[in-house]
Amino acid sequence: MRRTTVGALSVLLLAVGCAPKPFSQPLDSASLASLGEAGTVKVFAVGDIDASPPSQVGLQTAPYTSTDPLTNNTSTVNSYICYNEYYTAYKNGDVPNGTKASDYQWDEIAKDPGKYLRIDSTEDKVLNDTVAFEGSGAVVSPDGLIVTNAHVVSDGSPADPTPDIPMFTSLITYLEGPTKIGPLPDDPQVVDSIKLSILRWLLENTKENFVFKEARIYLNDQSDTIDQRMKEASSNTDPAAMDAFFKSISVPSTILEKGDPWPGDDVAVLKVEAKNLISLPLADSSTIETGQTINCFGYPGAAIMSGMEAGDEFRTIFKPGSIGQTMPMQSGFNAYNISADINHGNSGGPVLNQYGQIIGLGTAGNPSDNGENYAVPVSLVKKYLDKANSVPSVGDETNSWIGGLGDLATHHSSSALQQFQKVADAQGATSGESVMPGTVNRWVVELIHNIQSSGK
Repeated sequence: MRRTTVGALSVLLLAVGCAPKPFSQPLDSASLASLGEAGTVKVFAVGDIDASPPSQVGLQTAPYTSTDPLTNNTSTVNSYICYNEYYTAYKNGDVPNGTKASDYQWDEIAKDPGKYLRIDSTEDKVLNDTVAFEGSGAVVSPDGLIVTNAHVVSDGSPADPTPDIPMFTSLITYLEGPTKIGPLPDDPQVVDSIKLSILRWLLENTKENFVFKEARIYLNDQSDTIDQRMKEASSNTDPAAMDAFFKSISVPSTILEKGDPWPGDDVAVLKVEAKNLISLPLADSSTIETGQTINCFGYPGAAIMSGMEAGDEFRTIFKPGSIGQTMPMQSGFNAYNISADINHGNSGGPVLNQYGQIIGLGTAGNPSDNGENYAVPVSLVKKYLDKANSVPSVGDETNSWIGGLGDLATHHSSSALQQFQKVADAQGATSGESVMPGTVNRWVVELIHNIQSSGK
């Protein structure tokens, strides 16, 4: 698992030897990142999907007229568009020497699958107990109180439809046939790029409706094998393999209170059976101002679609920015317009101020315009915590975590190790792959290992 070295942590604005009161003064970026990572969780929405994926795909055809150079006679045949374009390019000398006809056609299909492939039929099917949405959440009490977006745990149309792996595999086999395109190129990286492009096109033409059943929470498993386990699941041709993997690394939650998806009151309060979790404090909304520096945390989703390594999906991302202005919403609250990126999978993740306090939850983002990102305010989060009769709190584990980060930043590694070990002892485990509540937060484990390996 990734982690910065001990020496890379920059200095907290703390006096050496003092016992700092957590959140009483700004944190440096590295310590803020460590706090946000430890208090951010991944949320899986499980339910039933009514899907209509393509079930039969063919190659687009068009009339092609050619002239016999000996007789000057013309003839017109109906043939594949991709081959027609290859033949025309070949005659015009636009095909590099040594390029196979199949390689040329695969390359063109990868650039624009919809131009060369056609959907002949679709098939209605129901996918039961599958993961349709992935979001993020913030821990706000040591005993497992979590806040996230309502749209993460609601019915809807998934942003990333579930791939029909058997159909996709059979399509590639069909296209490789001797009377179709022919074999895929020899370069494995080129093949991966071609397959990813075709898979994206199939998913763009897949209609799905999701009926929410359950939210499951990934609580920062410290296992070093999780990357490999996910890669194995993603390569399995059984569509249920990935769902089984997600469930194996997560725990069930109860929804205590929930508003309406964005642009409504996009807040949900969840509860898992846990204790001794590192939690994040809520800011005083009266202290939040336009232009204030903020930091968004969350788990990026759909790694297979973004080209990341599989395990990267289970690492938080940390995006700095600022509050632009407040935007009045029809449901009665003011959303924050923010400059920090909010991408798919980050929904519901905490937006922290420089003191490590939650000023809101990342809610809506526009990947093509950083100026169109929004967060629901902490005042709305508090409203739904009150409706759920839930009291957020920061426990001893968080105080020890912050104290240890301060000691580490001021090069007091021995005392930092003692603070981190307090968290590990309280959470009741020092090794293993279990993600059941009570195991040691992986960020704590990694800093303990860093200090021990440094020999300081």
